[in-house]
Amino acid sequence: AAPAAAQPVALEPLDRTGLGLLCDGEVGRDSPALARHHRLARSLLSAGFARELKPDSEERRRLATLVALPPTTRLRDEERELVWKFRYALTEQPRALTKLLKCVDWSDPREAAHARQIASQWAPAEVGDLLELLGPSFVSAPAWVRQCAVDGLRLRASDEQLVAYLLPLVQAVQYEARLPLP
Repeated sequence: AAPAAAQPVALEPLDRTGLGLLCDGEVGRDSPALARHHRLARSLLSAGFARELKPDSEERRRLATLVALPPTTRLRDEERELVWKFRYALTEQPRALTKLLKCVDWSDPREAAHARQIASQWAPAEVGDLLELLGPSFVSAPAWVRQCAVDGLRLRASDEQLVAYLLPLVQAVQYEARLPLP
């Protein structure tokens, strides 16, 4: 037997007009159809032709705005799709690496492997962007993302920069899944 469709729950009328509250249990949930559409679109963009895609002037403007956003800004779905679509066009922009990695669906092994491959080709990221990779936004990311940040800090951060960023570095330790015990 097919499962019964969820029925809206009507509450008692609030006043003499007969109006009442209606609770929709689906509000705030992701649409399964939309999620499937995004997965299919992303898998098509993972094909070889994605390397050839070039943004037009409006898309370049939107991408530049997205890349300039502060690290604490959460990207909307359409912004994430735009960054993913033009990821190859962004490889020469060091500040775009963290935005791309925020767009990866880490639960998809193919997408995670693709992200690792393209991140290895990226222009060297700035010290501030490397610190972002150690933050809470990348807790669910594979260990190589954090290792990439640590390796980049070793190569590009001066002692003075490390002292200036000491507090964020200490805070980043709390996001480590495994720490060696003494």
